[in-house]
Amino acid sequence: MKNSSRIALASVLLLACAAETPDPFLVQTAAGPVQGFAPEGGDDIAAFLGIPFAQAPDGELRWRPPQPADAWEEPLLANEYRPICPQGRAQLPQSEDCLYLNVWTPIDRAGNEPLPVMVWIHGGGFRAGNSRLGEAPETGRGAGLARRDVVVVSIQYRLGALGFFAHPALAAEAAVSGEPEGSHGVLDMIAALEWVQRNATAFGGDPDRVTIFGVSAGGMAVNTLMSTPESAGLFHRAISESGYGTWRLPHLSEARWGLPSARDQGAAVIAEAGFDLGDEPSADDLRALPFEDLNNLGTGFWVPITGTVLPDEPGIVFARGEQHDVPYITGGNSFEGRRPTTTSPPSASVSSRPAASTARTARQTTTPSALPRPPRSATSAT
Repeated sequence: MKNSSRIALASVLLLACAAETPDPFLVQTAAGPVQGFAPEGGDDIAAFLGIPFAQAPDGELRWRPPQPADAWEEPLLANEYRPICPQGRAQLPQSEDCLYLNVWTPIDRAGNEPLPVMVWIHGGGFRAGNSRLGEAPETGRGAGLARRDVVVVSIQYRLGALGFFAHPALAAEAAVSGEPEGSHGVLDMIAALEWVQRNATAFGGDPDRVTIFGVSAGGMAVNTLMSTPESAGLFHRAISESGYGTWRLPHLSEARWGLPSARDQGAAVIAEAGFDLGDEPSADDLRALPFEDLNNLGTGFWVPITGTVLPDEPGIVFARGEQHDVPYITGGNSFEGRRPTTTSPPSASVSSRPAASTARTARQTTTPSALPRPPRSATSAT
């Protein structure tokens, strides 16, 4: 009898301990629970892949600000990457339903001080790229960086004509709705940062210590977020790698990248594409176009548009000292802003590229001229 009582008591204690020990792979977000996993190669990191931070921006939501993701009740299995945002020739599955993010966090985080959060914004010229920090989550950079005692988040945002498009028909619609026009890719980034503010604590992160960082177009995105009032308070440090938006490039003028010009360019590229939409297509006509057709439109001007979410070119905002007053690190290479001489792996020899080809690349590009330095207090770390 005594043995039975002891066994029963031990069972109760085990159940109580189990109830008090949280499952590091099951996290309750503001929208619903997510079930992560332990990547192969270690039991120290929990990975959560493919968490929605907004609804699919397709159909009536195409070229509109991102809308909050629908809530769910059952645990969302977050064990694989979701489709990438529509872009040109890519080997990975694509879908307009692409506003997802990934989280890597140390498992041993219960009861510890909240960790800093680093949010990665991918590059790709604002027309390509994805949130996959290394194809395999167990060997990728997300897990590796999280092992440095930080919570890592990587995000996706609308690209190309789906993310940075203006048109007279959409302008007329925005005039009625009051919604921002163009630069929807930037609005996606802001929505992802708002998600981080709501959910960082659940993953062991500190919402008051968020660093945004990116390279190339991702670095330009960092500079854009530094320059728009819409992102105020959503991050506290910033790192821009080769994000040359802090220089004034001669061709990045209001005449080309401002909202009126962007509308004209949008109308011209639709007309030149040969779509059977008539002389004045409606917003509904444009939204009915398959995203595959939009992928094939010209790519020379799919960038954040000034005059909407972005008040002015980041270089001008920085020169006036009007960027967000947060610690900021930036870096670049010689001849930043020119075309790369090669896209070969780092181990490849640049000398293997024909000299004539390299010279031709140099002739086709221009060197940016630096703007005056902003006040030191606006960029120095404190």
